[in-house]
Amino acid sequence: MNSTSRRVSTFLENLSRPSYFVLGVAPFAILLGWLLPQASTLFQHLGGAGLGVISLPAIPVVISSVTLGAEQLARSARRHSRFNRRLWIALITTCIGATLIAFFCALAQQPGVLTPEAQVMVGTFIEEKSDPIYINLNQVSTGSGEKNLFDIVLELIPPSNFFFHTANAEMIKIILVSAIAGVAMSTIEPARTDTLRNLLESVNSISKKVLDYILLISPIVIIFFIASSVSTFNLGLLSSTLTFGVAYVSACMVCLGAAVLVYRWNTKAPVSVNPESPGSVSKEERNPVLQAFTSALTTANSLATYSLITRNLSARNFNPDQADTSTSINLLIGRTGPIAYVTVAAIFALNFFDLPLSLDVILKVITISILFGIATAGLHGVAAIAVMVQGIGDIGIPTQPLLLMLIALDPLLMFFRSAVSSATAMAASAYACNNSGMGDLNSSEAAT
Repeated sequence: MNSTSRRVSTFLENLSRPSYFVLGVAPFAILLGWLLPQASTLFQHLGGAGLGVISLPAIPVVISSVTLGAEQLARSARRHSRFNRRLWIALITTCIGATLIAFFCALAQQPGVLTPEAQVMVGTFIEEKSDPIYINLNQVSTGSGEKNLFDIVLELIPPSNFFFHTANAEMIKIILVSAIAGVAMSTIEPARTDTLRNLLESVNSISKKVLDYILLISPIVIIFFIASSVSTFNLGLLSSTLTFGVAYVSACMVCLGAAVLVYRWNTKAPVSVNPESPGSVSKEERNPVLQAFTSALTTANSLATYSLITRNLSARNFNPDQADTSTSINLLIGRTGPIAYVTVAAIFALNFFDLPLSLDVILKVITISILFGIATAGLHGVAAIAVMVQGIGDIGIPTQPLLLMLIALDPLLMFFRSAVSSATAMAASAYACNNSGMGDLNSSEAAT
C-alpha cells in the first residue's frame, strides 16, 4: 500500500514539472475539451472545486504568517532594522513597477482598438452572454456609476468581524486584522505571548505541509480548467481581442525578466545543495525565479510557491524568519499579476469604448490597478475579475460588457496572474533579506 501511494505521489509530482505539463497535461486537457464540448459546465465546476481545495490552507497560512511577520516588523522597527526599510521599498517598487510595465506594454499593443468586423463580433458575443446566470455574481455589483471609487474601497478594505471575514475568505480584511494583531503582540512582553507565538508557528508549519500534499492534485485541476476553456472556445472573440492577451503576457514576461535580474543581483552568495540540510534546495531549483514562475503557472496558485521561496532564501543563508515574513507579505500584497491585469484591462476598455486617455485618467488607472490588484488576494476566477472590474468602472467604463469579455478570456490568462506574482515575490523577498540576515538581526539586538 505504501509503495502504491509513493508511486501515485511521484506520478502526480512529475505531472507538475514543466516538461510533463507541456507534453502531457496540456495536450490531454485540450483533447478532452475538444472531444467532450457538452461537458464544459462539469469541467468548470470540477476545476473550481479543485481550486477551492488547493486554497484550503491559504487562510491559516495567511493568518499565522502575517501575524508573526507584523510582530517581527514592529519589534525590529524599534531597532531601526534595515530589513524593514528594504521590505517596504521592495513592496512599493514592485507594485508601482508592475503597473507601469503593464501600462507601457498596453500602450505599445493598443488592446481594444478593433476593426469594424471585430467590433461586431465582440458586440454579438456580449449580447449573447448578457445573462445573469452566465455572470453568476451574487454579492458583487457591476453596474456603472452605482458607487464611486471611495465607496468601493471602503467596502473592500476596512475590516469589521474577523470570523465573518474568515468564513467568507475576504483575504484583504484578514490580512489587515492579522497585521493589527501582530503589532499588538509586539507591544507585550515576549514571555507573555510565547504560547500564542508557538501556536501560530505550529499552525503555519502544519498548513504548509497540508498545502504540499494538496498540491499533488493541481495537475488534475488544471486539466479541468483547460478542458473547460477548449470546450467553450470562441475563436472569433479570441482573434478580436488577441492584442489584450499579447499585451498582458508581454507585461508578465518583462516582469519575469526584471525579477530574475533582481534576484540574481541580491543572491550572489553560493547556494547550499546538501540534500540533508533543511534549508538546502534541489538541483531542479537552482534557477528559483523560473522555478517559482513555472510552479505557479502549473498550479494557478501563487501561494503554492510559498515553501519553495522560503526554502531557497534560507539556502542563501538569509534569516529564515525574515524570509518567511517577506515572502508572505510580497505574495499577499505585492500581487503583480492582478495589478498588471487591471492596468491592461483598463487600457483595453478605454480603447474599446473610445474614451480619452488624459493625465487624470492615467493616474486613476495606476491607483486603481494597485488597490484592486491587492484586493484580489484569496479570490479566483469570476470573483477576482469582478473585484478588478469594480475599480475600472470608476473611470466611466460600462462594467458589464467588460466583465463578460474578461470572463471569456480569463481561463487563458489566469495562470500568468499567479505565475508572475510568485516570480516577483521571490525577487522582492531576496532584495528585502539581502544585507539584513542573521548578522544584521544579531547586531541590532546587541545594540539594544
